[in-house]
Amino acid sequence: MIRTLIGTLALSLTLVNAAAAGPTAQQKCEGAKVTALANRTACRAGERKNEILGKTPNLAKCAAGFAKALAAADNNAAKRSASCRWLDNTDGTVTDLDTGLQWELKEYDPAATFPNPHGVDVSWFWQGYQPNPGDPIVFPAGNAFVVLLGALNAGTSFDGVATAECFAGKCDWRLPTVEELRTILDAQYPNCTTVPPNACTTIPGLTNTNPMVPGYWTSTTDDRDPTKAWMVSFKDGFVSLQPKMAGGFTRAVRGEM
Repeated sequence: MIRTLIGTLALSLTLVNAAAAGPTAQQKCEGAKVTALANRTACRAGERKNEILGKTPNLAKCAAGFAKALAAADNNAAKRSASCRWLDNTDGTVTDLDTGLQWELKEYDPAATFPNPHGVDVSWFWQGYQPNPGDPIVFPAGNAFVVLLGALNAGTSFDGVATAECFAGKCDWRLPTVEELRTILDAQYPNCTTVPPNACTTIPGLTNTNPMVPGYWTSTTDDRDPTKAWMVSFKDGFVSLQPKMAGGFTRAVRGEM
C-alpha cells in the first residue's frame, strides 16, 4: 500500500511539473503562427473593405506583416532548437502554418484500389482519357475533378453513391495551383537531390515519387496549349507541362495563401 501511495504521489508530482512547465517551444511557435494567420485574414478583409469604399487596397501591407510575424516565430523557436510548420488537424489533413493552406494527407492503399481519393498510389486524369486507341473517352471532364473532388466535396463517390459528408468537414477542396503546390517542395529542381522513396517535401505522411508517373497535378493550364497542365514532381522538384490525358497523382487543398 505504501509503495502504491508513493507511486501515485510521484505520478501526481510529474503531472504537476509538466503543467507548470507550460507550452513547449514548438507549441509557442505554432500559436504565434496561428495568430499571424488570423491577423493576415483580418488585414485582408480590411483592405478589401477599403477597395469596396473606393480606396486603394494595400494587400502588400498584410503580406509584409505576416512575413515579419513568421520570421519572428521561427527565430524564437530556433533559439530553443525547435521549429514548426505543419499543424496536424487530426482529421486526415494538415495546415501549412507558413502559407495558411490546408492539405489532404495521403494514405497507403495496399491494393492500389481505384479510386480511393486518399490513396497515395492512385493516379488521376485531368481530362478524359481513352483506355485503348479508338475507345470512347472516359470521364470527358476528367476523373480528378468528377470523381476525386466529387468524393471529397460530398458530391458523388467513386461507386456512384451520394456522399453524406465532406472530407474533414470542408466542402471546398480543389486541386492546387502550380504556385501553391510548389510551396511544399523542399527545393526547386535541380537542387532537390532526394533518393526515392524519400520525397522532396517535409509534409507529413506519404508522398509518391514513382518515376513512371510525371508527378502531381495542379489546376493550372498552360497559357499556350490548353490540352496541357502543369505537374510537380516530388522525386526531384521538377515542374513540367503534361498532356491532360496523362495520369498523375493528386493532393487536394483548400484555403488561400
